[in-house]
Parts: sequence; structure tokens; C-alpha cells
Amino acid sequence: MASPNPRKEALVTPGPPRFTSTTSPDQTVDRSMSSIVIPDMQPQSSFSKTTPSESDFCVPDNTEEFWADNLRQARKKIAHIQATVDANVKISTHNLLVSGLEQKEIQQLLQKKHSGSRATFTDEQVLFQIIPGNAHEQLIVFLQQNFVRAMEAASCPMTRSTWVGIGATSSKGRFCGKEPDWGVRPIAGGTSGATNLPPAEEPWPSLVVEVGSSQGHASLQRDARWWWNNSDGATKLILLFKIKDTRGFAVEVELWEEVVAHDTGVATRSRPPSISTNLQRTQSTTVDASGQHSSISLRYSTLMRQPPGPTHPEFVVLTPGMLTDICAPTV
Repeated sequence: MASPNPRKEALVTPGPPRFTSTTSPDQTVDRSMSSIVIPDMQPQSSFSKTTPSESDFCVPDNTEEFWADNLRQARKKIAHIQATVDANVKISTHNLLVSGLEQKEIQQLLQKKHSGSRATFTDEQVLFQIIPGNAHEQLIVFLQQNFVRAMEAASCPMTRSTWVGIGATSSKGRFCGKEPDWGVRPIAGGTSGATNLPPAEEPWPSLVVEVGSSQGHASLQRDARWWWNNSDGATKLILLFKIKDTRGFAVEVELWEEVVAHDTGVATRSRPPSISTNLQRTQSTTVDASGQHSSISLRYSTLMRQPPGPTHPEFVVLTPGMLTDICAPTV
């Protein structure tokens, strides 16, 4: 008897359920060997790089799994979840793993931006992490405006020869691709842009911004590691905004950046001193109505991939007032 889904067919090994599945009884889902089903993890404060053979397509264990027979079905499912999440007073993250689509259909699915969602994808599957669209889009819009202000204060306005802001533009890593919520890429060879950067690293943003709910804290931190690891360190700054699960105004902001670690052991002729790099959370603050939060400072040389000039400060600063404007809900 012919398979009801000739495009993909897989045997699912019996075991304890890890997903909320919405497949039909006669359908099986092709779980790519490159994906990892992971339990919810405690947040961390630092990461080291993964090995080239270690997959980083991570699927949280509370993920809803959906088999889509066509592109229209997938879009309808995403829109339904988005409407449900938007109607919920409590800020939450809904994880959806879409399987069953051809590679061309996946590209078409990603071309249409879905409000409030972040996508991680392979050639066979797409993992959507969905939060309320209004809160998500509002934060991104005000972040862009205030970041431009911060760069102008640092004598580095956005021009065709300095830097550009990037939206949800896909970047392909070793095992999977990702879309950031926003990011910054200096213009290579521009007046204030990157210098002496390997060509393979030029397309990667120097700064990536990811927005999620505090329920998805560990997931956001894994996203930070993904950008740093897959760009081979070209993306050294990752700014995370975690909208807390409260009806009030509270957003946790974390800056993750590459930190150089020097070997503290005694160097000898046979054992020279070693230098390694890690991704660490270097700054954090909770932005709320109290106004007691601190600023977030981005190192200019890391952001622009070259030392600051005579008119540039050492840091580009998102002031407490800017962070309030970025994170405060619209009245």
C-alpha cells in the first residue's frame, strides 16, 4: 500500500513522548538526524564553542510538532498559534516544529515574515518560536530608533559607507539556519566599516538582537551561542530582550559577548601560554517602571570591527532612558 506521505517517511522509535504532536494517525514525521531534542535547561552565564560535528538544531521538549502537507496548511497553522498567543494576557513562548514541506516550500515559508516569531531551519524542518506579535514588533521598532540615536551620539550615523541595520535576514550555519530579530553589520571597506576581515565573515552581523519571553530564557541563550559559534566568532555581540511573564512592564536585557581567556598556568618552552575565547554574559539589567536600571554599553571596536577614530568613544551606549523607550509598552 502506498504511503500517504510519499515525500518523507520515517520510523518513529517507541518511547516517552517529547512533543505535542498534531500529525494524523496515519502519518509519520521525519525527525532529521541533525536535530537534537533537548529538555528545558537552566540558563547559563557562559558558553564555549561546539565541535564541528555537534548538531545545534535544538528542539525544546515542549515543542508542538506539525506535519504540513502543503505551504498553505503550514501558514494557516502558524497564524492560528499567533492569534492564540496574542489573545493570552500572559506573555509566553509557543514552539512549533513544522515538517513535511519540500525545500522550496520552506524557503517560501521563510520569505513571508511572521509577526512575533523566530525561525531556525534545516532543509527539511522549521522550528518557530512564537511570542505575542504586538509586544515583539513594538520592541524591535523602538530598538531600531534608539540604536540609531546611540550611534549618532557616538559620531557614527548610519550611512551607505558606515553600517546598516538588518532585519530577519537568514544566515546559514553548519547544520541549520537562523533569522535574527534584528542586527547590525558594518560596511566592509567603508569610512568606518570593517577592515581586514576574512571574506567568509563579512556577511555575518557584528551585533544580533533576539527577543523572547522569559519562559524561553534558555532558548534565547542557545540562540546567542548559535550566532557566535556558527559565525566563527564574526558575531561577537548578542543582545537578548526577555519580556517577563507579568502584566506589568518588565524586560530583562542581557549582553553576551566574546571574551578572551588567557591560560593562568606557568608557561614553559614545551608549554607556551594559550589563549581561548568564550561567549559570556557581561552585562544585564531589568528594565521596568522604577527607572532604576543601568545602561548597556557596546564596545565600538567590536561593533564596527575596527578601532574607534578620534571622534568616536570607546563604547556605544544604550542609556537607561533609551532602554525605557525601547521596552515600555505603548499606552
